[in-house]
Amino acid sequence: MRRPWLAFLPLILAALLGACACLFVQSLSTSGGSTHAHGGAGMVADYHEWMHAQLGISPEQDTALAPIEKDFEEKRALWKERIRKANAELGDAMQEDKAKTPRVEAILDRIHEGQKAIQEATILHFFEMKEHLTEEQFENLLGLMTDALRGVPHSHPD
Repeated sequence: MRRPWLAFLPLILAALLGACACLFVQSLSTSGGSTHAHGGAGMVADYHEWMHAQLGISPEQDTALAPIEKDFEEKRALWKERIRKANAELGDAMQEDKAKTPRVEAILDRIHEGQKAIQEATILHFFEMKEHLTEEQFENLLGLMTDALRGVPHSHPD
């Protein structure tokens, strides 16, 4: 007995894996329109305040970090929009092609490119912040970031 749905299993798994990667990167770097890149829509201020409290960021440091965070947020928003559009195209392609075609694979490649770009930008942003932090603050930030990568929970407002 043939199970035609099995042909879609790798595609479904790849899409789920990609979605999980996006959610992970977003949990590290999303923002809902603020120039600060620490949180998701509706909670940017809370998450930003939580992170600043964890690190003991001074007003002077906040001012110095603002352009770095703004630049990061702009790049992240651009890539998120590209991923959103590619996901919509992927849905259309899957509906129309009804198979894992070269067109579907090309769209998946664009989605993965965007996910990679966001993760790379997040890591670059992380290390750009180092210049404006004390050694202790940076070590605390490093701990928070590596814990997030390892899936270690922290009690922050999300």
